[in-house]
Amino acid sequence: MVPGTLVIIIIFVLQGIGQYFTWLYWLQVKEYRFDRFGVFLRSYDGRRELILSPIIGKFFILTLGFFYNTAFFLYILGTVILATYFGILFLTKRVRKPVFTKRVWRILLITLVLIGLFSYVSIKDFWVFIVVSEFSLLFGPFIGIYLTNFSVKATLEREKREAENKLKVFSPTVIAIAGSYGKTTTKDFISQFLSSEYKVLSTFKNQNTHFGILRRINSELQSDHKFLVVEVGAYKKGEIKGITEVLRPDRY
Repeated sequence: MVPGTLVIIIIFVLQGIGQYFTWLYWLQVKEYRFDRFGVFLRSYDGRRELILSPIIGKFFILTLGFFYNTAFFLYILGTVILATYFGILFLTKRVRKPVFTKRVWRILLITLVLIGLFSYVSIKDFWVFIVVSEFSLLFGPFIGIYLTNFSVKATLEREKREAENKLKVFSPTVIAIAGSYGKTTTKDFISQFLSSEYKVLSTFKNQNTHFGILRRINSELQSDHKFLVVEVGAYKKGEIKGITEVLRPDRY
């Protein structure tokens, strides 16, 4: 391999890892939900956190490169800057990276397979290979999330059944906290007030997703818990109904 080409690939990999981890981190924070991620992406903070402008700039410059060779030099320069930026973040331990759950590893594997397949097709033209790899880095997480959704739904149904059985057996008084503001504070206040007299289980911090609630119940709920205080979050119509069908709260 030509030394210059090898250097470009190394720089591409360095900036690609930083970009990929950043996007996958925020997709994980937004619970792998495209609707929530879309809202974040349209916000100023989202565009800044996802370094959207430099990414769009890369694709634009790469496209120009097929008409004007000098644009490829600009792409290399921009990639070096991004690689340096992510390198500094890695060294100072400020880089955004996801929690490496089983699902994240599956998404990573799907992305690597995509890059491998597309690379095999486009390897004869170096710059086509770079363009295809850039697209794979950007869209790989989304394809991975879509493909892993099938197994996640099956896991969610299993967690629901387990939680329903546990609630039926232990029969705690369930208090569900919903709303657009102050849910966590209200939940903590009620939990602290009740815990002076009773054993109380509450959701952890601002944990309010279906998975978070169900797993809290399945892993922590005991027969001597008198109250279960749950923070319930929702981002679209019908989500609260879905979790309350499992919780069947006494107070809501």
